[in-house]
Amino acid sequence: MATKVLWREKFEGRIVSENIAGLLRVTSFGPEDPTPIPPPPTYKPTHYVAKNGFDSGDGSEAHPWQTIAKANRTLKAGDVLAIKAGTYDDYIEPQNSGTTRKPIVYMAYKNDRVVIAGKPTAGKLCEMKQDYIVAHNLEFNYAHGKVDGGDWPWVEISGSTGCMVYGCKIYRDGKILKEVGIQVANATRTTIENCEVYGMKIGIKIKNKPRFTVVRGCHVHHCPFHTLSFGQGGFIIQGTLIESNVFEYAGNDGCQVVNPKYDPNFDYENNPDPALDTRGVIFRGNVFRHCGENALDVKASRYVVIEDNVFYGIIGSGATSTGQHYDNRNTFGSITRGQRTTAHDIVIRRNRFFDTCQPTRLFGGATAEQNQGIKIYNNTFVGCNRDYTGYDSKWQSDGIRVGHVALRQQGGSKAIRCGFVNNIVAGQNTAMIALRLGNGAGQYYDHNLYYNSKGEKFAHMSTTGWTGKSFSEWKNAMSGNSRIRGKETHSLNGTDPRFVNAPERPNYQKTIGDDSQVRQASDLSQYLDFRVAANSKAIDAGGPLAFAENSGNASDRLEVDDAAWFCDGFGITDGDRIRIAGGKEVEIAGVDYDRNVLTLAQPRTWSKGAEVFRAYTGDAPDIGFWESGYG
Repeated sequence: MATKVLWREKFEGRIVSENIAGLLRVTSFGPEDPTPIPPPPTYKPTHYVAKNGFDSGDGSEAHPWQTIAKANRTLKAGDVLAIKAGTYDDYIEPQNSGTTRKPIVYMAYKNDRVVIAGKPTAGKLCEMKQDYIVAHNLEFNYAHGKVDGGDWPWVEISGSTGCMVYGCKIYRDGKILKEVGIQVANATRTTIENCEVYGMKIGIKIKNKPRFTVVRGCHVHHCPFHTLSFGQGGFIIQGTLIESNVFEYAGNDGCQVVNPKYDPNFDYENNPDPALDTRGVIFRGNVFRHCGENALDVKASRYVVIEDNVFYGIIGSGATSTGQHYDNRNTFGSITRGQRTTAHDIVIRRNRFFDTCQPTRLFGGATAEQNQGIKIYNNTFVGCNRDYTGYDSKWQSDGIRVGHVALRQQGGSKAIRCGFVNNIVAGQNTAMIALRLGNGAGQYYDHNLYYNSKGEKFAHMSTTGWTGKSFSEWKNAMSGNSRIRGKETHSLNGTDPRFVNAPERPNYQKTIGDDSQVRQASDLSQYLDFRVAANSKAIDAGGPLAFAENSGNASDRLEVDDAAWFCDGFGITDGDRIRIAGGKEVEIAGVDYDRNVLTLAQPRTWSKGAEVFRAYTGDAPDIGFWESGYG
């Protein structure tokens, strides 16, 4: 199904809906596909509200209540309120809790359009402070002008368990102020699904230590700050799944994780709940595009998995307070780690990057920074040549065009246990990757495919600048470093990956005004098939991720040299599927990152030193995001 892509769209308080399912169809080909969006829940009404009702009635369909306030006071576990068509100057604030099997539900009657508009005297539209509350197929649009104060949420889930916002639309008409569309704070098992949020300063905010939050199947767009924000006010990396969403037209970052204030004392070590220390965040099967700064910025983060996503059109914005003008401003990285912060154990795998700024900038940095366990593998990077000032421009004074490399690592000895393995890199104008090859322990660079029809070059960085090297010179620079494994020995250079249907670089045309570089084609779907042809040399050319440190005979305990390559699902989804020395696939049931131990869901037998792979078909893993036997 073709996807109509609106590359230039002035925000005027509303948006033409796009085919989100069409965008998401390209987000996975592999052993762990994004979870299918479940069918909508169904509820049988027990009470009704209508504009012509009376609060003195019994709440039946024949004698509906008139106000949601009456329902707030009355509903109890298992009650389902059907709200009939109209705009209600009221807000949802239930006084009682539901239960796991008997939630309290506020829903639109049949296919009626129901708008919750709030009251002039109260700056809120929906508060879920009780357990097991559901808002279903409602619209939230505050109709009473500006409310003084900070980033106040229109829909707030706070201190509760088991709440859901499903099929709702949260939006601001006209000038964007300081509102947050949906906020989750200190809540457990919250689900936000199939919602649209736009015109808010921040689309969705997750803060103050919530646990096991799911955001799935949502379209969040035209937010002059972030479409998604994590962590303000407390540590939150405790089991969160961000899956199958579209995040676009953010004036700042598409998603900013953990610490937007650059507080050096605010870090993963300050996790208030050590029992959940390895329950992280998974970004899976999302589309990120048109972000004003970075698509995804991980700050002070640990245990984040970024997989099966599509990043394209990350061209910057410079958005105004009304959300206009999304062009070439402050674009620094598709996935980056913010300044003056530390990031540990970040996995970036099976993603597609096309026509973005610098896709990954995470390894090392300034003197105070140290990053460990950054694993980048089985991604496809194509034609990513943007930076702060536009397409194919030179911005930084060190002479390297920051947007024109698939990976930039300038940390040297501060890049510890970092790896770049099984990736396809094509069409980079300055260099394939740019590294400062220091003596950080546990580095691994190998089994990549590099291709540039204009000639490949690699940037060897130093404290004073960088030097362009050929592939052979690049490998020689690594050869004497005992801290680097692989040393690009098995990597392919100058080899066309033979994509099914994708250009090496995007095509542009010059126009006037602030739309100086726009895409010629309006249908981007034709560019997004980065699978490789059956005769591609990327097939069966990938390598292992780790090596067994013990032997096992019908054992479920696998000790590896570095467990940070893998994930057990963080308690919110399935664990990785792996193969040990070409054996049968097995799921990872648990990961002990401190001891480098994987617990297997079923016992397996292996020898010490055995290679450990992500699940694959054929004779070996493929290079790039796509594993040829899975889709």
